[in-house]
Amino acid sequence: MPNLPAHVGLALEWAESLDQPVVRQWLGAYLLGATAPDSRAMTKAAREDTHYMSLDSAGMTAGVDGLFKAHPELQDAARLPEPTVAFLLGYFAHLIADQGWITTVYRPFFGNSAVFSDAAEAKVLDRALQLDEDRRIQQELHRALPLLAEAEAGVGITFMPTATLRDWRAWTQTFLARDFSWERLRFVSRRRQLDEHLDAAERATESFLGAVDESMSRLAQRVPPASVAAYRERAAACFLQVGREFLKCG
Repeated sequence: MPNLPAHVGLALEWAESLDQPVVRQWLGAYLLGATAPDSRAMTKAAREDTHYMSLDSAGMTAGVDGLFKAHPELQDAARLPEPTVAFLLGYFAHLIADQGWITTVYRPFFGNSAVFSDAAEAKVLDRALQLDEDRRIQQELHRALPLLAEAEAGVGITFMPTATLRDWRAWTQTFLARDFSWERLRFVSRRRQLDEHLDAAERATESFLGAVDESMSRLAQRVPPASVAAYRERAAACFLQVGREFLKCG
């Protein structure tokens, strides 16, 4: 699934396509929402508690559907304060971006033994491709950081108290202020690896980092860039549909 920088970059792109006053006016709250499901990195909550779907979920809107099932009071945007509406639209963007990656990129390629016979290597290269998405939109982050200042103000979400939102916003600003570095692969490549696969994951990581350009070229032969572009298009279309239905703007 995308990392925080990519989530912010995608959210910025999709905000322009959605083109709604509530997002333009409360862009900081929207971007905070686009990062908020990953607040579990700070709170240590279970993924299902913030993403409202399991990794086995099928539909692109599984997370949004799960959120509304858990909190039906949030379904009517007209009854919610505008900062909360913007925040929720960002939250939807995150959930859709994650589920789109799982269904369009991870399962057909990295989760496919016909493409990657080594499960440990597959997970490492999945993380590498996610980092490449961060690198792609790195220049957009300078727009986001000032917008996040006090972005929690006016947002009323029962499942994320204001104090938690404030702490998460500060955590996010610190994280997004870091320069991009491929060295981060050494940390993220260990996630969701079986204990017995950790040594293999480390070898795959060091092999990738030893020649990044060549490694990315080889990866593109197994996961065509067109597939990643298709992911972005599919996720964007889903977000626009969900966002317009939520706002009842057609």
